[in-house]
Amino acid sequence: MRRSLPYAWSVVSSVAAEVAEPGVEVADHERAPPGGTERGRTLNQSPELRNC
Repeated sequence: MRRSLPYAWSVVSSVAAEVAEPGVEVADHERAPPGGTERGRTLNQSPELRNC
């Protein structure tokens, strides 16, 4: 996922890091994709993940 969906990876990684902090029970993501390509990749699975 890191190579095929770098934007999605950064979102998941940042939320996971935030919720791992002591005292944090909920984390969310409010950052919009930087462009249409990233948005499309996030909404459509990458070819590598379609056959999983």
